[in-house]
Amino acid sequence: MLTINDRATDFLKMAYVNSKDAKLIELKTIELLEPWIPFIHTITSDNGKEFANHKAIAEELNIDFYFA
Repeated sequence: MLTINDRATDFLKMAYVNSKDAKLIELKTIELLEPWIPFIHTITSDNGKEFANHKAIAEELNIDFYFA
């Protein structure tokens, strides 16, 4: 399960994913967040290997990507 949440607004997006494959997580993250680009300034994720493609996510969404 991929979950994306904003602590300030309680915004939540969720999607089922079949694995923690970095490419799959990259594509699903972009899919979930593309409609929200005007409202997103940064992403902070945990340090899991599933976010190995963080640079591609940041580039596609044109936002800064940080790790906890």
